[in-house]
Amino acid sequence: MPPTGPQLLVMRHGPAEAPDSHHDDAARRLTPVGRRLTHTACEVLARVVPQPARIYTSPLARARETAELLAQAMEVEAPVATPALAPGFDRVELARELASSRLQPLAVVGHEPDLSAFVGWLLGGDALVRVEFDKGTACLTELARPGTAGLFALYPFRALCDLGGE
Repeated sequence: MPPTGPQLLVMRHGPAEAPDSHHDDAARRLTPVGRRLTHTACEVLARVVPQPARIYTSPLARARETAELLAQAMEVEAPVATPALAPGFDRVELARELASSRLQPLAVVGHEPDLSAFVGWLLGGDALVRVEFDKGTACLTELARPGTAGLFALYPFRALCDLGGE
């Protein structure tokens, strides 16, 4: 059964350069293999999830690259970078920013452990609720009412790559 409420696609950035490869963590990019696999994963997502009206992304390079690949696959506008998705973000601030958008559905691309905490909070805030986001993993939530959501689908990165023939 397809979701009936507003939807939010949440995706972690794809495989990136090692943390010790840069002096500046924000400059770390997707690896060449990570870029290829993330492109494949985004192409599969474009076939199975609703096209987002807007994609928000962390300002860090690896998340921006992932969001750009998602936007290309979904054939939507370029992603909007927001500090509300930078590592260590405030989930209430992010929820406010997303709620202020009149566009639906939305997509966000960010980092761990913040995405797991954010989705867990949306799903009920219980410490027992946790969705793990390996690199490139995505989930589709359905917002039931402000501040609460249901998990509609989880798309592990490896499964997306397999479905795309990688």
